Amino acid sequence: MSRTLRRSRRACSALAVAGLLAACGSAGSESSRLVPQSRVPQAADADPVATLTGGRAAEAFGAFSYRTAADGTVEPDADWVRENIRTAELPVVGRVTCHRVMLERLRGALAEVEASRLAGTLTTYDGCYVPRFIASDPARPLSLHTWGVAVDLDAATNQRGVAGTMHPQVVEIFKRWGFRWGGDWRHTDPMHFELGASLDV
Repeated sequence: MSRTLRRSRRACSALAVAGLLAACGSAGSESSRLVPQSRVPQAADADPVATLTGGRAAEAFGAFSYRTAADGTVEPDADWVRENIRTAELPVVGRVTCHRVMLERLRGALAEVEASRLAGTLTTYDGCYVPRFIASDPARPLSLHTWGVAVDLDAATNQRGVAGTMHPQVVEIFKRWGFRWGGDWRHTDPMHFELGASLDV
C-alpha cells in the first residue's frame, strides 16, 4: 500500500513558489523547453490567450483564454479545464490535480520512487494545477502550474536559491520519466519538477 504524503497548506495556494521557466536558465537548449506564451487579443473586451511553445507542446496541452485576478491568480477557460485537467490518486502523494498528459508521467515516476523504497524521502506534496502567474506577479509570464504540467514536492526544505534536500535518486527517476528539475537551474528551485518538451503523447 502506498504511503500518502502529508499535504502542506501550500498545495492549493496561489502564492506557492514555482519554476521560473523562461527566466531561470534551466539546463538544456531553449528549443527543448516548454515556454509559456500569452497573446492579448485586439478587441479590448477579449480575454488573453495562453499557449505553450517548445516541441509539440501547443498540440499536446492546448491553448486557452483566461481571466486575471488582482492576487496574481488566473481563471483558465472552463472548456479547456474540463477537457484537460484531471484528478487522480497516485502512488506516494495521494490525490493530485494535473493536466491529463502529466498524470501518467507523474504516476510512473512516483511508482518507481515507491518501488525503489524512496517514498520515505518525500514528505509533502505542494501542488500541480495552480493557475497563476510566476510568483503571482501579473507582470511575469504564466507559471507552468497554470497548465498543470509542473509539480512541487517538499517545498519547505527546497526553496528557491538553495541546494535543497531532494534525494538524487528521486531526481534521476523523474528525469527518466521526462521531467526537468528546478534544482539544475542557475537560480535553483529544487522543489519543482516540470514536463520536458519532448513528449510521446
